[in-house]
Amino acid sequence: MEVTRHLVREGMHMTSTPIETEIFSLAECLAAYATLLDELAERLQLLGAAQYGPAEMVEAATSDVTGLLERLEAMDGQRSGAVTRLAEHLELDPTELRLEDVIAAVVTTQSLELTAQRWRLLAAAQRVERESAAISLELGHALADLQEVERIAVGSAGTYDSNGAHAHGGLRRIRGVG
Repeated sequence: MEVTRHLVREGMHMTSTPIETEIFSLAECLAAYATLLDELAERLQLLGAAQYGPAEMVEAATSDVTGLLERLEAMDGQRSGAVTRLAEHLELDPTELRLEDVIAAVVTTQSLELTAQRWRLLAAAQRVERESAAISLELGHALADLQEVERIAVGSAGTYDSNGAHAHGGLRRIRGVG
């Protein structure tokens, strides 16, 4: 689990392109490696079955096995290169890097990233709620001020119109003004 500790300690995200690319490259290489091993097993069985047959058949089967062994050797070099590059990105020794550690690191890092995003989302929601409450309070104050202005403009029992009458409706002046 050294890989996981390294990723968590360094704060690296598995969404970073170089590491992700190396992991996918290694996965593709291992899949091709497994396919090539299956094919080699089939060719070895064919060689075993052809060992008592004509010489041309044995030579063809041997040639197939030799060609697959060469491809397997080349594939092993690609696998080794992918492991080395991945270990360099993680600043680890390639001999200590295990595939299950890489997979666990990916899962752990993604889980940590999702948890961090969840906390950021919760913090943003709480901030929105606080700001919404502050805006509601401010709107309440503005509405009260507007209602006070309307009460003064429309008039109340203690106001008179421009003729000195005590009627409701229309614009009125505050008593003693004007």
